[in-house]
Amino acid sequence: LKWLTQNQVSVIPRTTSVRHLKENSGMSIATRIPDLEEEEQTLVDAAVRVLLKGRADLEQPKVTFVNQHSEVPVHIYWLSLSSPNSNNKEEVLIKENLVPSESFETMSYPGHTFVVYDDSKAFREEFTV
Repeated sequence: LKWLTQNQVSVIPRTTSVRHLKENSGMSIATRIPDLEEEEQTLVDAAVRVLLKGRADLEQPKVTFVNQHSEVPVHIYWLSLSSPNSNNKEEVLIKENLVPSESFETMSYPGHTFVVYDDSKAFREEFTV
């Protein structure tokens, strides 16, 4: 319901209970439930597209990282919410020591964020699919 109201879609509760009608009204949802975070919004967007198409896309997106540094290996992490009710993001190592000129490919999804560091973590770059 929150995704619908955030995307300016009218919500018409299907109920005979006046209490449920008030609880599920667009105004009530807008004021009582916090807005979806960008990552949550992206995930629901993808799910809605699948539902509207009637099938899932056959190929999951792939991402390819190429280390273009001349001398420094890099380490690739993906960001994960530590819990559904938290804004804290946990970094999960998926590729250690990607040497210069080497490439690494992995599956992903729209809205998925990766972080790349050098050994000292002085260099940091974020990438979102």
